[in-house]
Amino acid sequence: MDIRWHPKRVTWNLEKLMRVVGSLMAHPSDVRKLFSHLVSEGSRFAANLWRCHSPIPFRDLEELFPGISQYPIPLNGVLDDYLIAAIASYFKVKVAFEFGTAQGITTLRVAEAMNAGEGGMVITVDLPPDTNPALLEASWINATTITKAPGEVLKTKSLEKTTIRQVLCDSRLLDISEFSGKVDLVYIDGGHDYEVVKNDSEKAFQLLNPAGPRIVLWHDYTPGHFGVVFYLNELYKEKPLIRICKTPWVIWSPCIPQNLKSKGTPRDQGDDLTEVSPIFSEK
Repeated sequence: MDIRWHPKRVTWNLEKLMRVVGSLMAHPSDVRKLFSHLVSEGSRFAANLWRCHSPIPFRDLEELFPGISQYPIPLNGVLDDYLIAAIASYFKVKVAFEFGTAQGITTLRVAEAMNAGEGGMVITVDLPPDTNPALLEASWINATTITKAPGEVLKTKSLEKTTIRQVLCDSRLLDISEFSGKVDLVYIDGGHDYEVVKNDSEKAFQLLNPAGPRIVLWHDYTPGHFGVVFYLNELYKEKPLIRICKTPWVIWSPCIPQNLKSKGTPRDQGDDLTEVSPIFSEK
């Protein structure tokens, strides 16, 4: 078959394309409808594709931790900050560690939950606001990764029994020896590149207190966050990870009953990922 470009064929295709573009420009409302339809169908396709290829099983939060619904989790638990705070309250966490401060909304919510109990400490890590992406030589760094004022919300409230310790550092260079073996809960929502997720995850397991509940959570296990997805799919081969139903969170903890760690794909269990919003709350 001759697949070379023929001048007449190229001209005919260009003319056809121009007629289509001209027709759409003459009817802008049709363009909006077409774009809306493409976005809707694209999202549905991505969700179904995701459902078929995600190996990590899902469970409802109440199923994982019976009685956790007594803690305030608005909108069926889809707000990130309230979900993490509820888990911190449920396990009476004394020390929590956060990769990815951003504005500090989740940081403060978790600290407030701990403060309502016996108190403790939240350590939160983020890049310094004056970080120069060019100097870091990392492909995952971009303008949206670096928060202009990381932890700015933390300045709005002081807590009596809970201390918030903010660390401004590239997590790949972070020395965790001071906190190693002392942390009850780690939640990861920093850089979403594979290298960074892997780094933060490996450090998370080193941070855990062997005498505590030992909980690790990862945010943004969703289509589009390929670094998170690829790493957690690999980690699932070694550790019994579970997706929290209708949220972008994945969790690991020895506190989860063994019968809930059974393998099986979300597709087999009927999780409707079309209901999952890509943005649940600001951090």
